[in-house]
Amino acid sequence: IVQIDRWPSNPNLLTVWVEYFLEPHVVIRALVEESVNKDGEQELSLHLWEPGPVFRWQGDVSTGGSNIRGGYCCVPVPGRLIGEEYAGVQFSLGIGHLQRIRSPSVGMQGDFERFVRVRRTRAYMQFFYLMTAEAPFTMMWVSEEFCMTAQGRFSRKWEDEHGTICESIQMATGLTARL
Repeated sequence: IVQIDRWPSNPNLLTVWVEYFLEPHVVIRALVEESVNKDGEQELSLHLWEPGPVFRWQGDVSTGGSNIRGGYCCVPVPGRLIGEEYAGVQFSLGIGHLQRIRSPSVGMQGDFERFVRVRRTRAYMQFFYLMTAEAPFTMMWVSEEFCMTAQGRFSRKWEDEHGTICESIQMATGLTARL
């Protein structure tokens, strides 16, 4: 996400806000000046580059090591859909994916061949996140991880009650909202 704000006192000065990454969620603020050189070409001069707020996810959401691989940001969500106290606020809803290394589980006891095929393989998990739509893009909420199982059903686990494993590679590359 990028947001550009012009300074009312000097229209040649711009504050540029850039959302850099999801985990940690880093927002960077830059002060840029627009000018025109002697050949009539537009030039930009960078005067300031500073990190804004940094948001780290809680331990129950992320393992602490950034294994987030990407996703899609964002669709607008009016705050009134979240709660009355947010009626005048605009939010951005995104979907991301992260990578987990699978390890043997109780569901594989007694199935050595399956254990050998699955151990230490990678699984991609999806998650939703919600942040304010205006700089500094405050992270408000991160969902639990979920995936599509090999049979095409949603699952919050790497295996369902029948031991079905989620697809190894899956990622959302777009998002739409019907409000």
